[in-house]
Amino acid sequence: MNQPKKTSIFLNGLSWPIFHGLASVFLLVALAIQASSLGSYIDTRIIAPIFFNVREYVGQTPSIHPKLKVIALDDSTFSYLGGPRLNYTQLATLLDNIGRRQPKAILIDSLLSDQPTAIPDTLPESLTRLPVYTGSFPSQFPLRFREPTDLSQRAYRAATYLPSDRMLKDLSYNLDLRQSWIPYGNSSGYGGLVRATGHITYNRDGTISPFYQINDDTLLPHLSLYSADSVQLGEEALTINGHAVPLTKRGGLLINHRPPGDFYRRSISLRPILQRAAHGEMETQINPGDIVLVLLAFATGNTDFHEGGPFGEIPGGLIIASMISDVLDGRWINRWETDIALILTFGIAGIVLGINARVRYYWVYLVCTWTIMSVLALLLFCYGQIWIPWLMPLIAFTGTSLIHFAHVRIQDEMKMMLIEKNYYAEKALRLEEMHKKAELESNLALGRAVQKLLLPRALQGTFYGFTYNMQYKPVAGMSGDWLYVWDYSLGERRIFMGDVMGTGPSAAIPVAALIGILKDCEEQKIGVEESFARLNRRLIELFDQHVVCSLSAIVLYRDGRIELFNAGGPGCFVFGGKQAEYLVMRSSPIGLNPQIELARCDVELQNHQTLFTFTDGFVHETKDLKRLVRHLRQEKSDRPPLDQIEGWLHSTLQSPSRPDDQSLICIQRSLKAKNPRVA
Repeated sequence: MNQPKKTSIFLNGLSWPIFHGLASVFLLVALAIQASSLGSYIDTRIIAPIFFNVREYVGQTPSIHPKLKVIALDDSTFSYLGGPRLNYTQLATLLDNIGRRQPKAILIDSLLSDQPTAIPDTLPESLTRLPVYTGSFPSQFPLRFREPTDLSQRAYRAATYLPSDRMLKDLSYNLDLRQSWIPYGNSSGYGGLVRATGHITYNRDGTISPFYQINDDTLLPHLSLYSADSVQLGEEALTINGHAVPLTKRGGLLINHRPPGDFYRRSISLRPILQRAAHGEMETQINPGDIVLVLLAFATGNTDFHEGGPFGEIPGGLIIASMISDVLDGRWINRWETDIALILTFGIAGIVLGINARVRYYWVYLVCTWTIMSVLALLLFCYGQIWIPWLMPLIAFTGTSLIHFAHVRIQDEMKMMLIEKNYYAEKALRLEEMHKKAELESNLALGRAVQKLLLPRALQGTFYGFTYNMQYKPVAGMSGDWLYVWDYSLGERRIFMGDVMGTGPSAAIPVAALIGILKDCEEQKIGVEESFARLNRRLIELFDQHVVCSLSAIVLYRDGRIELFNAGGPGCFVFGGKQAEYLVMRSSPIGLNPQIELARCDVELQNHQTLFTFTDGFVHETKDLKRLVRHLRQEKSDRPPLDQIEGWLHSTLQSPSRPDDQSLICIQRSLKAKNPRVA
C-alpha cells in the first residue's frame, strides 16, 4: 500500500527549527527586557512590592533604629510658621537648641539653596561646630542662579575613605560614576551653619548610590553616610560601621524599605521643638548620640513623593530615614545579580519540559516550579535579606516550555490525523485484500491437509515393553514442528521429533522436504547418525543455510535399551522415585553448518521412570530447565500421563514471549504381560 506523502511541516521535521527559533527569540526578548530599563521597572513595581509586603506580613521587617529621630515640618508647624519655610534666625535657634543635646549628626533633607536674609555678622562658636549636613543635587550641566558645592573640603576627598596606599582605580567593585558632574547644595548664606552636603537622589532601579564618583579624587557621599561612625572604601568591599555593604554592578545598594506608617508613628512635629528653642528650654526629644533627621518638606502639598516604592508613593525624606537606619544597624539587602544566568537556565529547562512532559504532568510541573521558586525567593528575602531574581526566569521558563509544549501537541495531533487518513486509505483496499486472503486461505487449507498426511497416523503406541505418547500443537494451522515414526526392524523403532525455526507456512514448507528426505532414508535402511548427516546436508543444499531445524531421535530396542540422539534440541529428562536427571546433550541444529555436532546417549529406563523430551516452544531460557528438574524431584507421581507432564512444563517453564509450536514425546515402561507385542 502506498503511504500518503507527508507534506505538513509538523510531519517532515521542519517545524522543530521553527519552534526552536521561536523559543530562542522569546528567551532573547526576556534577556533584553531584564537588561533594559524595563527590568528595573519590573523590579521596583512588581517584585519589590511583593517582597517587602510579604516580609511585613510575616513580621520580619527590621525596626527603625532607636537612635534615629525624625523631625518633620508638618501641617501643625506650617500653621505655626505661617508658611513652609524657616528663616535664618529660626533655623539657627533650632540647630543651636538641638546641638546642646550633643547629637551625633543633624541631617537636613533640603538643599537650602535659597539666599537667607538678616544673616548675623558672626555666629557663636557652638553653632558653627555643630555636625549639620544638608542635601545636594548633582547636575550634568551647569545651572543658572545656583551655587555649586565647594568640593575641596575633606568630606569630598576620596582619600578620606580610602586606605592610605590605595586609589579609586584599585577597587575591585564599581562606584556610580558621574564624571565631571556639578553638585549643587546650600547657598553661601548658610555656610556658617552647614559642615558638608550629601546627595539625596534616588536611582530609577530602586537603589541609592552611596557615592557619586565625580573624578579620580572626588566623591560625593549620600547624606545618610554622615550618620556613620566609619566609612571605608576597602579594596574588596565598602564597609560602613564595620559591616560589608553589598553593592550592585553599577555601584548602588538596595534600600531596606520600612512601611511609611512606622515612620509616621515615630516622627516628631517640628512645632513644639521650635517653641522650646524659641523659649530657651532644654530639648526633651533628643538624646546624646542620636541622629536627627529634619524634614523641611513634610506638610500637605509640600512633600516630594517618590513613585514606585514597595508600599506605594513614599516621601523622599523617609527613604533617607530608611538609609540612616540601615547605616546604624548594618542590615543591608544583598542582591544576587544572577539574572542572565537564571533566565538562560530556566529557559533551557522550559524547552526540555515542553518537549518531554506529558499533558497531565506538564501543568503540575509548571505550577510546582512557580510555587517552589517563589517560596524560595520570599524565604531568602524575608529571613536572609537576600534578593534573588525570580520573576523573569520563571517567565522565560513558562514561555519556552509553552512554545514547545504547543508544538509537541500540534505534532501529535497531526500524526493522529495522518494515521486516520492512512486508516481510511487502507480501508479502501480491503475488498482487494479480502479476495487475496480468501485465495491464501484456500492454499493454507491445502497445506494443512498435506501436513496432516505427513504426520504419524497415531500419536501413541507400544513397542516391546515400552509405551510412548506424542503431542503436536501448532500455533497456526501449519507448523514447523514435526514427528516421524520409523520401524527400522522388528526389534528397533525410531521416533523423530523436529522443530524448524519459525512458525506458519515459512516453517511448514521445509518440514515437507525433511520428511521426504527421511522417507528416503527409511527406504534405504540408513542408520540414525547417517540419517542426521543426510538431513543436514540436503537442508543446506535446498535452503542455503537459511533454514535451521533442531532434531531429536529416540530409538527403542526390543531388549529394553533406549538410544537417544540430539541435534540442537533442549535435551531429555528422566525422572521417577523423587529422582530426576536432565540429559543436556549439547549439540548443534541441522541446516547451519556442513559438519553437524550430534549428541548420543544410552538410557536404561526402569519401570517407575519416565523419559520425555520436547521442542523449544515450551521454554524461554535454558536456566528455567533447572527449575523443572527441581520440580520433578518433588513429584510423587512416577508414571504421569502426557497431559500432566504438559501441565508441569507450563507451570515451571516460562514460555517464549512470542507463541511457538509445541511438541512433546513421553516414553514409559509398559506394565502389562511379560510377552509384549508391537503395536
